[in-house]
Amino acid sequence: MLRSTYFHEADSGIGFSMFNDPAAVKSASDFQHAAYRVGYTFNWLYVDADDTAYFNSGANPVRTAGTDSNFPIRAEQQYEWRGWNPDTNMADYTPFEQRPQGINQDYYTSWNNKQAPKFRAADDQYGYGPLYRNKPLDDRSEAGIAGDNKMSKVELVQAMEDAGTVDLRGDNILPLALQVIGDAPTGDTAVDAAVAKLKAWVASGAHRITRNDPNVTKVYKYDEAEAVQLLDAWWPRWVKAEFAGLGDPLYGALTNVLAIDDRAGHVGSKFQYGWYGYASKDLRAVLGQPVSGGFPTPFCGGGDRSACRDLLISTLKQAAAVPAAEVYPADGDCAAGDQFCADQIIHQPIGGITQDKTQWVNRPTYQQVIEFPARRGDDIANLARGKTATATSTEGGYVAANAVDGNPDTRWASRWWHDPESITVDLGSARSIGRVVLDWEAAYGKDYTVQVSTDGTSWRTVKAVTGGDGGRDNLRFATTTAQHVRVTGTVRGINYGYSLYEFAVYSR
Repeated sequence: MLRSTYFHEADSGIGFSMFNDPAAVKSASDFQHAAYRVGYTFNWLYVDADDTAYFNSGANPVRTAGTDSNFPIRAEQQYEWRGWNPDTNMADYTPFEQRPQGINQDYYTSWNNKQAPKFRAADDQYGYGPLYRNKPLDDRSEAGIAGDNKMSKVELVQAMEDAGTVDLRGDNILPLALQVIGDAPTGDTAVDAAVAKLKAWVASGAHRITRNDPNVTKVYKYDEAEAVQLLDAWWPRWVKAEFAGLGDPLYGALTNVLAIDDRAGHVGSKFQYGWYGYASKDLRAVLGQPVSGGFPTPFCGGGDRSACRDLLISTLKQAAAVPAAEVYPADGDCAAGDQFCADQIIHQPIGGITQDKTQWVNRPTYQQVIEFPARRGDDIANLARGKTATATSTEGGYVAANAVDGNPDTRWASRWWHDPESITVDLGSARSIGRVVLDWEAAYGKDYTVQVSTDGTSWRTVKAVTGGDGGRDNLRFATTTAQHVRVTGTVRGINYGYSLYEFAVYSR
């Protein structure tokens, strides 16, 4: 087996050199062309103050006509990569224009998912289909920006956190199975009770979560533990019965290539591989819903909804009778039947550094949001630094000039117990401005306004803040022209006055 980057590992340095060269990368398009020079496969994301972009790099050789990546390929000359030279290990590669890429999409998600519609992954990757673990994140992103809506930084982090505890099967496939079963009694009280629990879990978001911190409550149990156990026991029985038409030999061969499930467990990063897309397509076809690239004939019940319903009820009845100890067998860290522990993430120690088990979350990395107010080449100088500042009052020698001196250890403070109070900076001349950054001391403004003026007499409000909580306030507003900028506090955050370490003004 020969990789296309063999003998060309250092070639990617060209792309990285371009990334770091301000003269080479000035735009989203420039960034994409730099990424194209990176030989290994990677999803590159770009953000500046105006644009976002994506590009999938990699020295992807063009296959010879007549070969099929779904099957083994003979190691013979007529099947080699197109244009391949064995002496230099060079070939014809997928051109720039045909790579997965985008500029200024509404949003991008990268959670090990397929890089773009109609594009393949590695030849041994069969898990990509209509349903993948990024779906809950996509759903929340699309809801947050629907219509004219925009997501705040806090809302974006909340979307990532919320998606991280979703059971992909419970969120996207279980509702289809419950729709096939319907609301009519099944004829078995145990199954009816199981259906009710599963419906309630779906309605609550199909999370594998303990919403109250178990380290505080000492209750190490999922909020909807019974429903979670039902699905964990049902899924393997349901899928095998649904696709029984394949026959045992073929079903066994296919599951050896792609396991039917990748549910929550000690590793943390889950729902990457499984028959999720297959089951979704099949049940949607049974329900008469549109299916892109569906099977020629539905498998569940041979396409008959009543027969499919019977199959699902039968396997759910089996699942309801499975004891927890069988669903969650003992391992070196957890007792048999301990569902919560079976899902917990177990960290690998580094030397003497250890970490206790943590509650399961899909891909348990930290979430962060980064905002770029400017782009390469923009003027990012603090226009207020060193300029003349005045205030309606001062306290204890903490004069207004301290807020514009560029020193984070000095500050302006107003007199105590009085509203309103204000601080004003004269930029020296009319400037184009679009952002103000305020670094508050403990005495912060809870409610305040940012106002601008060209003459120091007539003022316009460009930003109004209510319910502020101190710290750093990064305030953006429509670009305007002004020489004077004023912050007026109307409600203090604490009893004393208002106090700012820094009052910064930027063009954008």
